[in-house]
Amino acid sequence: MADFRWKDNQANTGTVRASDRREALRSLAARGIEPSELLEDKTSAQQKRKGSVEAASDLVSRLKPLLKSGLTAGEALRTLSRRSADPKTASLAKEIWQETASGIPLHASVGTERGFPSHASALLRAGEAAGDLTTAFESLDALMRRRKQARQAALAAIAYPALIACMAYAVLVLFVTLLLPKLEEVAMAAAQTPGQPTGGLAAAFARQAVIIVPIVTAIIASASLWIGSSRSSASAKARKDAWLLKVPVLGQLIGLSARAETCAVLASLLRGGVPLSEAMGHAAEACPNLHLKESLRRARSDVAGGERPSTALLARGFLPARDADALAAGEESGAIADSLAGLAAALAEERDAAQSSAIRLLAGGLMIAAFLVALACAIAVASALASAGAGMLSP
Repeated sequence: MADFRWKDNQANTGTVRASDRREALRSLAARGIEPSELLEDKTSAQQKRKGSVEAASDLVSRLKPLLKSGLTAGEALRTLSRRSADPKTASLAKEIWQETASGIPLHASVGTERGFPSHASALLRAGEAAGDLTTAFESLDALMRRRKQARQAALAAIAYPALIACMAYAVLVLFVTLLLPKLEEVAMAAAQTPGQPTGGLAAAFARQAVIIVPIVTAIIASASLWIGSSRSSASAKARKDAWLLKVPVLGQLIGLSARAETCAVLASLLRGGVPLSEAMGHAAEACPNLHLKESLRRARSDVAGGERPSTALLARGFLPARDADALAAGEESGAIADSLAGLAAALAEERDAAQSSAIRLLAGGLMIAAFLVALACAIAVASALASAGAGMLSP
């Protein structure tokens, strides 16, 4: 979410919070305001503190029972701001409650800068339009829980191999900087060949690995930061997202995750009574991948023109043929919401399986790297000792 400063022809000014310029204009039009000037407030965006994902998840889970009990969103937020035992959750609830009390829509207060996922705003906006925030928060809570579980599973699976690899690198650094020079001194003195390093290829490999590992780590970290960066323009983000979908393994994970979450949001909206075309528009805003988001928007236009959803989603590249066929079966039976929910679950399972395979592959690679480091150290030590022994035995 971003703040936009507006000014009309009567010199009235103000700010509106929205995900982009188009949404800001739509929000102002709903309030009867026709701005002559609309600019994004960069300073306010820079001053916002990064929210906690844990606090956002806790807030959503605690809001569900309060909304079910009949409280309005404002009353529920005010209650949590005063009674929550977690100070971060209480602070977040207070911030959102104060904004909604000042007239800012709820969906405009749950941006990613506060720890909420990218689809939260679209999901709650649809819930506000349908008058059913309870279902919207239930769907949001389920999606956030699945993300958290997937993240925890990935960290748990990679933690031990990563620890072993780090320990192996630490041993390698100590070996190259402390032990290997001493062994070479002994070997050269025994062989009476000063200036000639010993240890062979293994020692050379160990020395190169000490340099290469930090470089590779820096490259991976830079690539991760670039992938998660949000500072580029919308067109650059769209090109980046389209390119990421083509990357082996990573592209499959990104595509499955984006499609699973979007289909789950769309199913929730349809079950809440939102018309199909409107639900597709909200689901498109919730899609985390800009390339797939544009595909869904185009499919929505096709559906508004009379095309079947499965055909439109297939033609626009949002769904592959297999998934489009599964959706078509739901269209025939008139249970498109249930079909989308089943498709979302199937895509999530496929994503989890692909993620598990990728993690096992990465973990295996780290273990192999650690083994190679240990082997290189052992061979270098053996070579140096052999050279020293041969030098001592020679006349």
